[in-house]
Amino acid sequence: MRLNVECQDDVLEEFRKRADGLGRSVSDVIRELIVGWVRSERRAEAERLSLDAQLKQRWRAGDD
Repeated sequence: MRLNVECQDDVLEEFRKRADGLGRSVSDVIRELIVGWVRSERRAEAERLSLDAQLKQRWRAGDD
């Protein structure tokens, strides 16, 4: 899949600096950051769902 985005010049410059420092392409760095962000969001959502389930179990246990 191809994704085209527009970003501010200062943000693009940060991507370039990071890519240069790692010896990688800008697209590789952006891809890595996006994948990391998505995985982080998925983990956070799973944790929220788990906590919600635990709270519901406690409330049900309190109703007995």
